[in-house]
Amino acid sequence: QWRQVLEQILQQERISLSYQPIELLNGNHPAYYSLYPQFYGEDGAVLASDSLFAMAQRLDLLMRMSQLMILHLIREHRTLGAQQSRWGIKLSPHLLHNSAFLIWLERQLSMEPDISAHLVFELDEEHLSRQLTGARRLFELLRRCGSRSAICNFGQGIRSFSLFQEIKPDYLKLDPALLLDLEQDSTNQKFVRMIVEVAHRMGSQVIAEGVEQSSQKKLLASMYVDGLQGYLIAHPMPAPVGPAH
Repeated sequence: QWRQVLEQILQQERISLSYQPIELLNGNHPAYYSLYPQFYGEDGAVLASDSLFAMAQRLDLLMRMSQLMILHLIREHRTLGAQQSRWGIKLSPHLLHNSAFLIWLERQLSMEPDISAHLVFELDEEHLSRQLTGARRLFELLRRCGSRSAICNFGQGIRSFSLFQEIKPDYLKLDPALLLDLEQDSTNQKFVRMIVEVAHRMGSQVIAEGVEQSSQKKLLASMYVDGLQGYLIAHPMPAPVGPAH
């Protein structure tokens, strides 16, 4: 039954993207949206993406699902004429050692250099640190193609810095757990300041995820974080209004 549902999604391209704007605190950088895929069943109901990707992995359909997502992303970017904005989307860690997918991705990005330059591929720190060889290969591929990279949920410990040094992403998206009680937690404040300082020295930008309170926003801005993402800034929405400039 799951296979049938997934095959229908793939054949009929039942996918849309929701967008969550990131508020950039430095006006010199292009606008950045985080994108989330939504998949639809036969009745038009939205299906849980996490469950779908888990089943796609089990049924050996993960590569095709990810290809559908990336092709849709490229088409949407072209349609909306969003040439002044960057769009970030999460990749499954299971693809890090999938040579067929990486070859396909490089070919696809090379065919669309104007759009590739505005795409950001995001992966979780936890998975990257466990699959360092695959992580290096993917991040080098993205650099060759002119695309950007991001480590999400960054800052889970002091080992985060060695991973950062190894793969040199364009963006670090802070682990939302670092923001809990940030105003009262001086240890976390020092850790976030250290991340920002190291990232800026290496030419990377830092985005705080999970920002829900104005007091967090004020403190993070004083720490020279580059961007803020969370419900305080904006909820995910069906599409940006007109081209994102």
